[in-house]
Amino acid sequence: MSKSNDAEEVRVLRFFEDEPIEKAELLFNIVAAKMHERRESKAQNSAGSVAKNHKPRKARRETEENNRNGAPEPPSASN
Repeated sequence: MSKSNDAEEVRVLRFFEDEPIEKAELLFNIVAAKMHERRESKAQNSAGSVAKNHKPRKARRETEENNRNGAPEPPSASN
């Protein structure tokens, strides 16, 4: 993070510490609402792209023997 971003973040934090609580609370609520909108928008965008590119997995076969003894060991490469 650059020094200018650090200074800006410190100013924002000082605003919330030093300004009257009513003013800070009003601004906080506005920022919280905007962040909520961004989060929802991002979730909708990423959900849409995941759904398009997502291939469903094949169902794993369940057998009585596998359930009783655990999954069998895969065949070795030397066979």
